[in-house]
Amino acid sequence: METVKYKKFFDGRVLFVDNDSIIACKSNNLFISYDRGDSYSLLTSLPCSFLEKLILKSSLLSRLFRKGVSFLDRADSGDYLIFFNKSTYRLKNNRLEFTGSIRGSRPLSVARKNGDFFYGEYRSNPERKPVSIFKLSKFDNVWKSVIQMDGVRHIHGVFYDIYTDSFWVTTGDSDGESGIYNSNDDFKTVDKVVGGAQIYRAVHLTFTEEYIFYGSDTPKEDNYICKLKRSDLKLERHQRVDNSVFYSRAFGNVICFSTAAEPSTVNSESHVQLWINKDEKYFSLSFKKDMFSMRYFQYGQIFFPSGPGDNQNIYFTNYAIEKHLTTFKVSIKDIV
Repeated sequence: METVKYKKFFDGRVLFVDNDSIIACKSNNLFISYDRGDSYSLLTSLPCSFLEKLILKSSLLSRLFRKGVSFLDRADSGDYLIFFNKSTYRLKNNRLEFTGSIRGSRPLSVARKNGDFFYGEYRSNPERKPVSIFKLSKFDNVWKSVIQMDGVRHIHGVFYDIYTDSFWVTTGDSDGESGIYNSNDDFKTVDKVVGGAQIYRAVHLTFTEEYIFYGSDTPKEDNYICKLKRSDLKLERHQRVDNSVFYSRAFGNVICFSTAAEPSTVNSESHVQLWINKDEKYFSLSFKKDMFSMRYFQYGQIFFPSGPGDNQNIYFTNYAIEKHLTTFKVSIKDIV
């Protein structure tokens, strides 16, 4: 295990990166940069009440009331989809269009296929009622349920796989409810691929041509960064980590994973880690959880932006840990 150098990039959260632009947010304002972050201009301001604006000005109150922008991505058409508080919006030709409210809690992932977006219903669900996968069509401004799943507590994530032109779904939380599913017919059906144990309790999936990478998300057992071989579904535990893994994504030729500080008798509550897999070698950064209650002010986490990236840098934003709501950058070429 090696450590890497990082530097501050933006005082706020970076939401989207590609070769041409970077989009970041502060409060209810979205900013765009066309010069790799040297300067920013206002892209749009999201609608909110006077009280919500006051809450968003306080990092603690925004954490307590779960306010802020949680997701932004760009469709092939150039339109943006934005999740803000409990609402979703499409930004089209510099005009905001309301596209509905979120069912359940803010989703841990949102998938995109061409101009359509998908997310899974994530809520406490103690009664174990069926949970839905929702779709926002590029031709519509309303989220619609495309399929319901039984036998799971909630849906952790929905992901589009460019290598197989199919969707993958992760679920939790008990052994029987934890699994990784696939749909190759745009959610007319969904089939369990692996499951039945905590090692298959995943949130985010990241794809390569040969493997599916993910980190386990269990407070009951040791957690690992894992990979599933597509050809035979053989599971390999790649790297033990100290906490549940919530997020992962590829930046250029590296795959990044971030852990979360959450209450557990097995895992650490004191820090979170960023793990970087480059050429099958792992590098890490560690950040301390801040002093505020996880129950009220959220788990310590590290967020990654949407978009294809710029193939040169890793971007990540600290949340509820030291340097809260600061985005950092790591140069991929400097990871050796």
